[in-house]
Amino acid sequence: MAYQRLEITRPKGTNSDLSPYELPNDIWSDTSNVNFRNYRTNREVGYDQVFPALSIQPLFTIPWTDYSTNYWFYADETSIYRSEGTTQVDVTREVAAVKVPYTADFSTGWTGTAFNGALILNNGVDAPQYFDVTSSNMDDLTAWPASYRAAVVRPYKNYLVAMDVTNNLGERYPLLVKWSDSADAGTVPASWDHTDPTTQAGESVLPDTEGRIIDGRTLSDNFIIYKADSVWAMQFIGGNYVFSFRKIFSDIGALSRDCVVEFDGKHFVIGTGDVYIHDGSTKQSVISNIVKNKLFTQINAD
Repeated sequence: MAYQRLEITRPKGTNSDLSPYELPNDIWSDTSNVNFRNYRTNREVGYDQVFPALSIQPLFTIPWTDYSTNYWFYADETSIYRSEGTTQVDVTREVAAVKVPYTADFSTGWTGTAFNGALILNNGVDAPQYFDVTSSNMDDLTAWPASYRAAVVRPYKNYLVAMDVTNNLGERYPLLVKWSDSADAGTVPASWDHTDPTTQAGESVLPDTEGRIIDGRTLSDNFIIYKADSVWAMQFIGGNYVFSFRKIFSDIGALSRDCVVEFDGKHFVIGTGDVYIHDGSTKQSVISNIVKNKLFTQINAD
């Protein structure tokens, strides 16, 4: 039996959603450990160790720079460390020169962001933390309300936005958005007091749908807030109200924190049962059939 040699000169990638019989010759039906850079099917070279052994097993990592050295910060349930690639430094918060452990766990995890040059980490159980360059340690976020907690804290313009907030009485408000006063360049907010008329700090509840707030990210001039079952736009308007809120989608939200990323003026979002992109007004599903089933059946609900 004679075999015919097939040469694919400019492969386009992989499409596992269609039957191999439906695909053109320049698209693979399944691949493993390859890439398609420079219009070739190339074998991946694998992984190589970059850092020496870490001091803890990270739940979360984030890069940050003080503009002289580039660092990776990493955290587990009780500690935060930083590394420039050689040394591992414990930067967990301190009181009277004694480390004060955190109380994060696997289910709450950590989120992190850079704001005005400051690094901010939050686990939803402890007060939000920021890296104090003066002490070279993490510390409770300046002016954060005593005994308050937030599931997630994100930046928007010169404000910090806290979502799914628990107050000092232990009462949780999963639909509450709380924002800080405006911060000067290079600083963190000096107030979160929404009752103080001399500041722009405030708070608002997102009604209509019962899903709790999951996460939020900036998109163009808006801050997009993702609930479990809907999506809202937060926009700066100034004046007494500071921000306006409007619901843009009522049939989908976000699956979990860090399931949203910005690209090309849009958000790419993993929702509950769908993956979609949107520009703040219209959305489009970008997953279907075999790929959709494969993704969501592989997710461990626990």
